[in-house]
Amino acid sequence: MVRSPLAGSATLLLMSTLAMPATAQTTQTPRSGASVPGRLTLPAQSDPMATRQPGTPMPPPLVDPQTGRPVDARGQPMGVANTGVEAAPSGDAIPVPAYIPLPSGSTQQTEVPTARVADRALSALRLPGETVLTRRRPGYDAPGLRVGGMVVRPYIDAGLAYDANVYAEENPRTDVFAHILGGFDATSDWGRHRAVLSGFIRRREYARYTSENTTTYRVVTAGRYDATSHISFTSEASRQRIQLERSAVEEVSSLALPSIYDLTSGQLGTRIEYGSTRLTATGGVARTEFRDNRSLAGQITDQRFRTFTGYSGEARIEHDVWGTRAVYGQLNVERRRFDLAEARQRSNADVYTLTAGLRGALTQLIRGHAGVGVIRVDFQEPTAPSITGLTFDTQLDWLVRERTTISLSGSREVRTAAQQDARAALFTNVTLSASEEVRRNLILTLGLRQQWTTYVNDIRRASLTGVTLGANWLLDRHWTIKPLISYLRRTDRGFNLDLGPEDGQVAVSATYRF
Repeated sequence: MVRSPLAGSATLLLMSTLAMPATAQTTQTPRSGASVPGRLTLPAQSDPMATRQPGTPMPPPLVDPQTGRPVDARGQPMGVANTGVEAAPSGDAIPVPAYIPLPSGSTQQTEVPTARVADRALSALRLPGETVLTRRRPGYDAPGLRVGGMVVRPYIDAGLAYDANVYAEENPRTDVFAHILGGFDATSDWGRHRAVLSGFIRRREYARYTSENTTTYRVVTAGRYDATSHISFTSEASRQRIQLERSAVEEVSSLALPSIYDLTSGQLGTRIEYGSTRLTATGGVARTEFRDNRSLAGQITDQRFRTFTGYSGEARIEHDVWGTRAVYGQLNVERRRFDLAEARQRSNADVYTLTAGLRGALTQLIRGHAGVGVIRVDFQEPTAPSITGLTFDTQLDWLVRERTTISLSGSREVRTAAQQDARAALFTNVTLSASEEVRRNLILTLGLRQQWTTYVNDIRRASLTGVTLGANWLLDRHWTIKPLISYLRRTDRGFNLDLGPEDGQVAVSATYRF
C-alpha cells in the first residue's frame, strides 16, 4: 500500500503541535472572492465554556402534583437533577452559542438546522450530569454583562492556520490564512418564559489564494412563552451565510470559488405537557439561496438550480418511562420547491421522515437521544421513482468519569448536490469524539468523522474520513487558547474524474470573552 506524502506531513505537524498547550475545533467561512480558485478552511469556533455551577445540598425538591416534575419554592418547573444539588438559577443556564461548535463532521460552519439551537438550549437543564466541555469552571468562566433581564456574553476570536490543500486537489497547493470573528450570546434571566438572541460575523483572509477570502455571519433569535404550567409556545427566526467545505462529500466539483449560500428560516411551535406525556408540534419555512460561482476559466456559473424553499412540519409525542428516560415517536414532513423550471421538474420533492427512539438520561452515565426510522422521498416528476431507506438521528454523551466524556452523533438526511443533473443526495454523517479534562483549565479533544453521500437514482458516490485533535486552554476568565490539527481524505466514485483528495490543517486561535 502506498503511503500518502500528505499523510506523512500531517503526522509531522501533529507531533510538532502537540507541544502547544490547548485546542479547539475550527470550521470554515464563506464569501465569493476574486477569479483565483480556492478552497475552504477549518478556522476556530467560539467556545462558550458555560455550564451549570453546582450549589449546596438541599432537601428533596417540591413536586408539581399534576406533572410529577420538580418545582421551586415559587412553583416554577426546575431542571431534572440526579446529583442532589440545587439547580443553577436561570441566569446561569447554558447559553445558546452564537457560533455553535458542532462535531467536526459538520460540513457547515453553523448548527445544521437552526431549529435545534433553541431546542437544545431551552431543554438543556432537563438532562442530568455534565459533559467535560459544558462543565462550569469557577475562576475561568466569563462573567458576562447584565442588561436588564438579559445576560449578554460577547466574545472575539482570532487565529492563524496552515492549509495543506487549498483546492482539495490530488496535487495540493498550500497556503496560510487568518481569521477574526466577533459574536455574542444573550439569554433571558426571567422566572417564566425564555428569550435567546445570538449572532456572529467572521472574516477569513488567505495569504496567496485570495479567492478563498470569505465572510460569514449568523443571527438567530428564539423564545418560549409559558401560557400555563402545561402549555408553551415557541418561536425562532434566523439568517445566516454558510460556506461549504471544498472537500465536502456533496461538493465534488471544479469551481473557482467556495460554495456559499444564504439560509433564512422561521418557525413556530407549541408544546403541551400533562403528567409524563408531552406533545410537540412545529411548522416553519426556510429559504436556501446559493450564490453564483465561477468556472476555472473565469466564466460565471449559475447556481440557482440549488436554490429552493422548504416548507416543513414536525409532530412528536414522548412519554416518560423509568424516571428520566422518555420514549418518543416523531414525524417530519418537508416540501422542497425549487426556483428554476428545470430544477423544479427534476428536484421538487416531498420528504417524509418517521423516527422513534429514546431520549433523556438513558442510563446514569449516558444522556441524549437515539432514534431510528424510515425516510421516503417522493419526486413531483411522474417518471421519477420514489426512494425509501433507513434513517437515524442520534446524539449521545457518555459520562465515562468526571474528567472524560465520549460523544457519538449521527444522522441521515436529503441534501442538494453540486452536480446540476443530480436530483438530490442522501447524506450520512457519523462523528465520534472523546474529551479529556487533563487539568481544570485544559481539555483535549479527539474527533473522528465518517461521511457518505449516495446520489439519488445515480451511480455516483462519495465518502470522507476525517480526524481532528484539539484543545481548549483556559488562561483566566477571559482568555482561551485553542490549537487544532485536522486531517481528512475524500474518495469519489462514478464521476467524470474520480479523485481522492487529502487535506491537513494546523491552526491556533485565541478567544477573549467579556
